Amino acid sequence: ALVRSRDGRTRWTHADGDTSGRLPRRIPAHLGIDVRWLPGKGFGVVATRPFKRGDRVLAEAPLVAWDSKANPATNAHDWGELERLVGALDEPARSEFHGLFDKYSANGEAKTTRGIWNSNSFPMDDVIADGRSAATDGVVRSAVYAVCSRFNHSCHPSCYAAWSAPLGRQTVH
Repeated sequence: ALVRSRDGRTRWTHADGDTSGRLPRRIPAHLGIDVRWLPGKGFGVVATRPFKRGDRVLAEAPLVAWDSKANPATNAHDWGELERLVGALDEPARSEFHGLFDKYSANGEAKTTRGIWNSNSFPMDDVIADGRSAATDGVVRSAVYAVCSRFNHSCHPSCYAAWSAPLGRQTVH
Protein backbone atom coordinates (compact mmCIF):
# COMPACT_ATOMS: atom_id res chain seq x y z
CA ALA A 1 0.00 0.00 0.00
CA LEU A 2 1.12 3.55 -0.61
CA VAL A 3 1.30 5.43 2.69
CA ARG A 4 1.48 9.24 2.82
CA SER A 5 3.02 10.84 5.92
CA ARG A 6 1.93 14.20 7.37
CA ASP A 7 4.75 16.05 5.60
CA GLY A 8 3.47 14.82 2.21
CA ARG A 9 6.17 12.22 1.61
CA THR A 10 5.13 8.74 0.56
CA ARG A 11 6.40 5.22 0.98
CA TRP A 12 5.30 1.74 -0.09
CA THR A 13 4.60 -0.86 2.52
CA HIS A 14 4.04 -4.54 1.90
CA ALA A 15 1.18 -5.89 3.96
CA ASP A 16 1.97 -9.08 5.87
CA GLY A 17 0.03 -11.94 4.41
CA ASP A 18 -0.21 -10.40 0.93
CA THR A 19 0.63 -13.31 -1.34
CA SER A 20 -0.21 -11.60 -4.62
CA GLY A 21 3.26 -10.04 -4.74
CA ARG A 22 2.05 -7.67 -7.45
CA LEU A 23 1.91 -3.96 -7.98
CA PRO A 24 -1.28 -2.42 -9.32
CA ARG A 25 0.37 -2.16 -12.77
CA ARG A 26 -0.36 -5.18 -14.94
CA ILE A 27 2.26 -6.22 -17.47
CA PRO A 28 0.97 -8.16 -20.50
CA ALA A 29 1.90 -11.84 -20.10
CA HIS A 30 3.32 -12.07 -23.65
CA LEU A 31 6.23 -9.79 -22.64
CA GLY A 32 7.63 -12.55 -20.43
CA ILE A 33 8.24 -10.33 -17.40
CA ASP A 34 6.35 -9.42 -14.26
CA VAL A 35 6.80 -7.09 -11.28
CA ARG A 36 6.78 -9.07 -8.04
CA TRP A 37 7.57 -8.65 -4.38
CA LEU A 38 11.10 -9.93 -3.73
CA PRO A 39 11.66 -10.52 0.00
CA GLY A 40 14.39 -8.28 1.34
CA LYS A 41 14.53 -6.29 -1.91
CA GLY A 42 11.07 -4.87 -2.54
CA PHE A 43 9.28 -4.93 -5.89
CA GLY A 44 11.38 -5.96 -8.87
CA VAL A 45 11.11 -7.31 -12.40
CA VAL A 46 11.40 -11.06 -12.88
CA ALA A 47 11.42 -13.09 -16.08
CA THR A 48 8.46 -15.42 -16.56
CA ARG A 49 9.99 -17.12 -19.59
CA PRO A 50 13.54 -17.69 -20.88
CA PHE A 51 15.25 -14.95 -22.89
CA LYS A 52 18.19 -15.32 -25.27
CA ARG A 53 21.14 -12.94 -25.23
CA GLY A 54 20.22 -9.88 -27.30
CA ASP A 55 16.43 -10.29 -27.01
CA ARG A 56 14.63 -7.03 -26.38
CA VAL A 57 12.79 -7.48 -23.12
CA LEU A 58 11.08 -4.09 -22.99
CA ALA A 59 10.94 -0.64 -24.59
CA GLU A 60 9.29 1.86 -22.24
CA ALA A 61 8.49 5.58 -22.40
CA PRO A 62 9.57 7.63 -19.36
CA LEU A 63 7.28 8.06 -16.39
CA VAL A 64 9.16 11.34 -15.78
CA ALA A 65 11.96 12.87 -17.90
CA TRP A 66 14.11 15.73 -16.65
CA ASP A 67 16.57 17.88 -18.61
CA SER A 68 18.66 19.55 -15.94
CA LYS A 69 21.56 21.94 -16.31
CA ALA A 70 23.58 22.77 -13.22
CA ASN A 71 23.74 26.38 -12.11
CA PRO A 72 27.23 27.57 -13.15
CA ALA A 73 27.72 29.53 -9.94
CA THR A 74 26.79 26.72 -7.55
CA ASN A 75 27.13 23.59 -9.73
CA ALA A 76 23.75 22.53 -8.25
CA HIS A 77 20.70 21.24 -10.10
CA ASP A 78 17.25 22.72 -9.50
CA TRP A 79 15.62 19.92 -7.52
CA GLY A 80 12.54 22.12 -7.17
CA GLU A 81 12.04 21.74 -10.92
CA LEU A 82 11.98 17.96 -10.51
CA GLU A 83 9.48 18.29 -7.64
CA ARG A 84 7.23 20.34 -9.97
CA LEU A 85 7.52 17.75 -12.76
CA VAL A 86 6.55 14.92 -10.42
CA GLY A 87 3.79 17.02 -8.87
CA ALA A 88 2.30 17.63 -12.32
CA LEU A 89 1.87 13.89 -12.99
CA ASP A 90 -1.63 12.45 -12.79
CA GLU A 91 -2.34 10.54 -9.56
CA PRO A 92 -1.68 7.01 -10.92
CA ALA A 93 1.68 8.07 -12.40
CA ARG A 94 2.62 9.98 -9.23
CA SER A 95 1.74 6.90 -7.18
CA GLU A 96 3.96 4.74 -9.40
CA PHE A 97 6.83 7.21 -9.05
CA HIS A 98 6.54 7.32 -5.26
CA GLY A 99 6.28 3.51 -5.19
CA LEU A 100 9.85 3.19 -6.50
CA PHE A 101 12.79 2.44 -4.22
CA ASP A 102 14.63 5.22 -2.37
CA LYS A 103 18.06 3.98 -1.28
CA TYR A 104 18.43 7.01 0.97
CA SER A 105 15.36 6.30 3.12
CA ALA A 106 16.42 3.83 5.77
CA ASN A 107 14.88 2.57 8.96
CA GLY A 108 11.33 3.52 7.97
CA GLU A 109 12.13 7.13 7.05
CA ALA A 110 9.87 8.67 4.41
CA LYS A 111 11.01 8.67 0.80
CA THR A 112 11.87 11.86 -1.05
CA THR A 113 11.53 12.76 -4.71
CA ARG A 114 15.28 13.38 -4.88
CA GLY A 115 16.06 10.02 -3.25
CA ILE A 116 13.73 8.15 -5.61
CA TRP A 117 15.29 9.98 -8.59
CA ASN A 118 18.85 9.24 -7.52
CA SER A 119 17.97 5.58 -6.93
CA ASN A 120 16.07 4.90 -10.17
CA SER A 121 16.95 7.33 -12.96
CA PHE A 122 18.74 6.35 -16.14
CA PRO A 123 20.61 8.66 -18.55
CA MET A 124 18.88 9.61 -21.80
CA ASP A 125 22.05 10.21 -23.85
CA ASP A 126 22.06 8.70 -27.35
CA VAL A 127 24.98 10.47 -29.01
CA ILE A 128 24.91 8.25 -32.09
CA ALA A 129 21.22 8.88 -32.84
CA ASP A 130 20.68 12.51 -31.84
CA GLY A 131 24.09 13.88 -30.81
CA ARG A 132 22.73 15.18 -27.51
CA SER A 133 24.71 14.48 -24.35
CA ALA A 134 25.76 16.23 -21.17
CA ALA A 135 29.34 16.05 -22.41
CA THR A 136 28.47 18.25 -25.41
CA ASP A 137 25.98 20.76 -23.97
CA GLY A 138 26.06 20.41 -20.16
CA VAL A 139 22.43 19.29 -19.93
CA VAL A 140 21.89 16.13 -17.91
CA ARG A 141 18.99 14.26 -19.51
CA SER A 142 17.59 11.45 -17.41
CA ALA A 143 14.35 9.65 -16.74
CA VAL A 144 12.57 7.34 -14.34
CA TYR A 145 10.37 4.51 -15.60
CA ALA A 146 7.48 2.60 -14.02
CA VAL A 147 8.91 -0.80 -15.04
CA CYS A 148 12.49 -0.28 -16.31
CA SER A 149 13.45 1.30 -12.99
CA ARG A 150 12.50 -1.97 -11.27
CA PHE A 151 15.03 -4.06 -13.23
CA ASN A 152 18.20 -4.98 -11.38
CA HIS A 153 20.43 -2.01 -12.19
CA SER A 154 23.16 -2.72 -9.70
CA CYS A 155 26.83 -3.08 -10.53
CA HIS A 156 26.05 -6.64 -11.69
CA PRO A 157 22.79 -6.37 -13.67
CA SER A 158 21.27 -9.30 -15.52
CA CYS A 159 20.33 -7.17 -18.54
CA TYR A 160 21.43 -4.05 -20.42
CA ALA A 161 19.36 -0.85 -20.52
CA ALA A 162 19.92 2.10 -22.85
CA TRP A 163 17.99 5.12 -24.13
CA SER A 164 16.93 4.92 -27.78
CA ALA A 165 16.35 8.42 -29.16
CA PRO A 166 14.70 7.14 -32.37
CA LEU A 167 12.16 5.17 -30.31
CA GLY A 168 11.87 7.79 -27.56
CA ARG A 169 12.07 4.88 -25.11
CA GLN A 170 14.38 3.12 -22.71
CA THR A 171 15.20 -0.30 -24.10
CA VAL A 172 16.16 -3.34 -22.06
CA HIS A 173 17.98 -6.29 -23.61
